[in-house]
Amino acid sequence: MASLLKKISILLVLIVGCLNSEAQDSQTEASINFDKMQADSFYRLTRRAFLRGKKDSVQYYLQKGKFFAERSGIDTLKNKYLMEEANWQSVTQDYKGSIATLHRFTEKQLKTFSISQQERYYTLMGKCHSNISNYDSAIHYLRRLEKINESTEPYRNWVVYYQIAHAYELAGLPEESEQYYLKSYSITKPGMIRADHGLVLNDLAGLYAKLKRTEQFTRILKEYNTLLQTSRIDITRDPIHSLILPETVASSIEERVEFLKRVKKQLLANADTINAAFANATIATLYENNKRPAEALPYIQENLGPLLRKSYTEFRFIHSTNAYRLMKKTGQFKEAASMADTLMRLKDQLVAENTHRSILELETKYQTEKKEKEISLLNFENDLKEAQLRSANETKKRLEMENVLKENAYNQEKTKSELLSNQNSLKDLQIQKELELKTILNKQNDLVYQQNKSKEEQLTKEKRLRQMLISLSSLLLLAMITILLLYRKQSVKNRLIQKQSQELEVLMKEIHHRVKNNMQIVSSLLDLQSNSIKDNQAAEAV
Repeated sequence: MASLLKKISILLVLIVGCLNSEAQDSQTEASINFDKMQADSFYRLTRRAFLRGKKDSVQYYLQKGKFFAERSGIDTLKNKYLMEEANWQSVTQDYKGSIATLHRFTEKQLKTFSISQQERYYTLMGKCHSNISNYDSAIHYLRRLEKINESTEPYRNWVVYYQIAHAYELAGLPEESEQYYLKSYSITKPGMIRADHGLVLNDLAGLYAKLKRTEQFTRILKEYNTLLQTSRIDITRDPIHSLILPETVASSIEERVEFLKRVKKQLLANADTINAAFANATIATLYENNKRPAEALPYIQENLGPLLRKSYTEFRFIHSTNAYRLMKKTGQFKEAASMADTLMRLKDQLVAENTHRSILELETKYQTEKKEKEISLLNFENDLKEAQLRSANETKKRLEMENVLKENAYNQEKTKSELLSNQNSLKDLQIQKELELKTILNKQNDLVYQQNKSKEEQLTKEKRLRQMLISLSSLLLLAMITILLLYRKQSVKNRLIQKQSQELEVLMKEIHHRVKNNMQIVSSLLDLQSNSIKDNQAAEAV
């Protein structure tokens, strides 16, 4: 009996220990999930503050997010925060600090990075080394980025070649710089993406200006102006070309003016009066900024005469305004008064043209709003259908879960009733055996009552002890069964909760994906519409 009690107590201790261990594991997993959720939230806040240029907020969110990322023990989270810290150091011009932070990544860790993470790492390394004049190291890291882009997205190598060219230019190697600017140019030229190709053209023109290569500079100037015209900017603004001649082209204003004169000469040889007028306006600006208005005026007058005589009203109005200002500075008040009359006439023409343009814009705006409303209606119908579909799916899942819960409850009740039935059967058998034993003992007692009185007392004591042990065993067995049933029920609930959480996460991802698709469709429709609009301001508004 003592050995039986010992085994039962050991079994109960093991069961309680297993339950405690599982509870601790569940608690640890919940803590890790909480830390991951906090780290992800602070990472999104860091990126938002980074884009808005809020320095204090970026540092605060970085510090908070790094704490939760470290506590979670998830390597991918820690790497994200380390990369973001290096990026912020680069933006705040702490290039050496950024390099030191990036060197905390080992080669083994770099191999586990995604393609986008590797691109970001090598881009940061190249940028930081270039800004502290470590041009060899900068080019080394950019070469590694070039190999990655060749296998994933070759077009992105235009940025790599652009940065290598910039590094060579800073290092005082213009020939090598030109070579890589041209490689970048050859990649962006076919696509003619304004943001990409315009940047390459601007820096390439600056290099040619420094080298005083008039022919190449003129070619880039014309192409850059053509590229700008495709953006349909408002031409009532200053038409002076944004491709400014760098200050490093020459040591004096005369040398810069001479360079622009050679540019204008080549443009006129090609009958490009628009860009020649831009060159004249740039020369006039140089003279005027150096307080030499008398020398600036002839170039503006040339623009008003043979160059732009039949040009747009906006161009003539702007150059006339410049001429009026220069005439007043040079004391030619009579000519300035005549130019003022011309400005009034041009202004009236602009008002009339702008009125006509406004009518066209209103019509275009009406048509655009009409199409936007149609698109919104279609989007609403799609959202309604998706909502109905989600509702049907959720109803179906709820019914399935209810059926599973009912089935589990039925099985539990069935198991419980079977256990109770077995317990009752055992008790009946025990009672029957006890009755039979009692009958036999009574018969023996009747025969030898006097002789076996002491034995009868001993049997009575053993009987009581046996009953106590049987009752104790039954209670222990019942407790064990109850504990196991409760544990099983809790495990089923936990699995159901986890399954619901995963399904909700999948649904949210699908919703976000569809919303992004719809927004992309709207963006594409607007882009297509802008290509069919001939009016400049309307297209720019779209």
